[in-house]
This record gives sequence, C-alpha cells and structure tokens, in this order.
Amino acid sequence: MIRELLAELLESDPVIEVVGTAADGAFVEARCKRLRPDVITLDLEMPQVDGITVLRKHLGTPVVVVSGTTEAGTARAIEALAEGAVDCMGKPHADETGDLSGYAKLLCAKVKAAADAKISHQGPRSLAPSRTSGPRTGEPPLLSPRRSGRPGASGRIVAIGASTGGTVALERVLKRLPPGGAPILVTQHIPKRFSGALAKRLDTITRLSVFEATDGQEVRRGCVYIAPGDLHLCLGRRGGAYVCRLSDGLPVHRHKPSVDVLFRSVAKVAGHNAVGVLLTGMGHDGGRGMCEIRRAGGLTLAQDEATSVIWGMPQAAIKAGGACEVLPLLDIPARLQAS
Repeated sequence: MIRELLAELLESDPVIEVVGTAADGAFVEARCKRLRPDVITLDLEMPQVDGITVLRKHLGTPVVVVSGTTEAGTARAIEALAEGAVDCMGKPHADETGDLSGYAKLLCAKVKAAADAKISHQGPRSLAPSRTSGPRTGEPPLLSPRRSGRPGASGRIVAIGASTGGTVALERVLKRLPPGGAPILVTQHIPKRFSGALAKRLDTITRLSVFEATDGQEVRRGCVYIAPGDLHLCLGRRGGAYVCRLSDGLPVHRHKPSVDVLFRSVAKVAGHNAVGVLLTGMGHDGGRGMCEIRRAGGLTLAQDEATSVIWGMPQAAIKAGGACEVLPLLDIPARLQAS
C-alpha cells in the first residue's frame, strides 16, 4: 500500500516517472541495473535484505530514505544518511484535514534535488567510527571525558546551516574540531523528530557535547546545539550569557527551521563575533542571513562547489556577496579554529 501511494504521489509531479518498485531489498540491485533510475526512494525496514544493507552495496544511484518516525526509525534514517543516502523523510502522512499534497510536494522536491546530487561526496560509512578499532587514520581520536562547557557569551560563536547532503558534511566538520572551542548553533533542514536522532549520533561520534536545542538553554563553549526539526533556532541573550531561543513562526523559504532565521539572529546578537558557515543544500536559504553576518563584521564561510552534494545554498550566498571565503569542506574546520 505504501509503495503504491508513494508512486502515486511521485507521479503527481509531471517531471517524475516511476519506472519500477521492489518489495524487498534483495531485488533492488538487479532492478537498478535493468531500469537505470535517476533516484531510488528506499524504506529501511524490509524483509530479507533491509535498506541499510542496500545502501552498503554502493549502487551508484542517489537514495532518498523514506523511514518511519518512531525512535528506532529515525535513528536508522540518520545511520542511512551516514551510509550514503542523500536525504530522508518520514513515511506518507496527511495534514490535519487529511490532505497529502504538502507531503507530496516535499517528497517530489527531495527526489528532484537528489537527481542532481553528486553522490561521490557521500562516502558510505565515511563517518561511523568503530567502537573497537578506534578512529580512522588522519581523524582526531575521541577523548573521554569531554571537557565541560563554559558559558559562551563572549568571543566567537559559530552558526552552521545545511540542507541536502548536509548531515554528512556536518559530521565531517564537527569531527575535526577540538573540545572546548566556540559554541556552535546548527540549522539542518531535516524532518520533525529526526533532529533528535541526529544530535544523539553527533554526540556519540565527535569530541563535542551535542544537544537538540531547547528554548532558554544556555550556550556554552565546546557544545553544539541542533535546531529541532519543526522549530526555528535563534541566538538570544539572557543577562551576560548567550541562550538558544526557539520559535514556532512561519516557514522561511519553505523551511522550518530556516538557516536565514538563525544567521540573522546571530548577526544581530553576536555582531562581529559571529561566524556563519553555509554547507551543501538545495535552494537559497541562508544567503540573506550570511550577508547580514558579513555586514555586522563577522566571518562567513561557504562550502565550494567541488565538495558539495548540492551547491544551491552556498552558491546563492556567494552570488549575493555574503561569503567572505569559499572553501573545500575539509578546510572549514581548520579555518574555524584559526578564526
């Protein structure tokens, strides 16, 4: 039933043609070779061969994961992104009036974006460190215990925005940052309820303390705050301390959370102490906010085209004059430490 519904929703877009379906991961590889699709939508819970195993086969086709939004389902979806999936979303759901059109538009947008993705930059299992074998060569070791955070109301504060392909890019940046550095606020375009699983994963595999942000939470050094998947994240101030502020306002550029909302708040509150980083993603969210950070005297960094899965958001910011520097993804951590 879900396969039939997804096919119907996808074909509501005149640009998209559904060329085949598969009931089990065991059939996906053969059908990809025969049908040569531009994009695969992939469930993770399937009989015999599950979705994670399919991703590990490295089929060379962009994958959008369609996963359940239970706690286990969201955790596996975040694992799938680390294994090479381009994007993820929950299974079909109607709004309060029973209408599926909003879900259909988002699904089709993700599929069309995935068709243009450079999946060579989504290295399978590129970021999942082994708990028994230790970190990969060239990556910093995980330290335990991590340094406890100190209030971050003075000095630099970093805001990072990302969308399609951004979860892997974000992990690559955070894994290369030492503990105790400037506080980091993150807006990643990700579905509601998936952001908590993302925060838990990042907290496990980096040397930083990572939280799904809560309203009024004090911002501390060595800590990362992830915007909840259905609320805007802003930087605020309470007395002499920076705090997270959450807003249930209208979507901006069709996104909630929005990178522009985060960047504009950081420009206003932190001024010349702000650092804005815009990573891979479709659309142009973040471009206006990056310009405001730069006008406030802050540092702004945009990921370059060669290392982006989708170069839409960084490109838009560069064209608007918002980027002080354009860097390959793996040069961004060192630049942040030097700022």
